[in-house]
Amino acid sequence: MRYLLVLLFLLNASLALAADPAKEVKAAADALNEAFEKHDAKTIRALMTPDHLAITPYAGKQRVKDQIRTLPVLLGERRARLWAMALIVLQFLVLVVLVLGGVGPG
Repeated sequence: MRYLLVLLFLLNASLALAADPAKEVKAAADALNEAFEKHDAKTIRALMTPDHLAITPYAGKQRVKDQIRTLPVLLGERRARLWAMALIVLQFLVLVVLVLGGVGPG
């Protein structure tokens, strides 16, 4: 009987020490997102199963090889967004300088 109690205690302790599945999923998703941000094809392949199927609003259904093939496109879109943001900020700064400098209609 004592061995059974010890066994139950050890089993309970091991279950308490087991990792939280939600944390494991979040860590895996974070690692995959980071690999995509870095355009790291090797890590992306390592983190995905061969039968992985991604469904996104911008690309529809894609397998791993398709997602890796479109990495340069994603990089181009990111650069385009950064340039657009930079131009908006520049236009705002020019407007502020003109207004503060008293340049304008009148």
